[in-house]
Amino acid sequence: IKDIQVERELKPIPGYEPNFVNFPLKIQEITIELTDEDYRQIQNLKIWGLGKDDEDAVRSAVLEWHNNNRARK
Repeated sequence: IKDIQVERELKPIPGYEPNFVNFPLKIQEITIELTDEDYRQIQNLKIWGLGKDDEDAVRSAVLEWHNNNRARK
């Protein structure tokens, strides 16, 4: 970069409207059935700190699975 700006203060740009791909997030509730073993695993995830409640632990498990199996590397 040849030209370094001396003034670094952020200023609003009139009329600018952000357009992010993943915002706002769309949240949809779904119901899933868990076996007794699945439920025990969810409780273990909470013990390990991977969820504050059952829903959070399931979400963590799904995201972890996705990152390990479907995310581009």
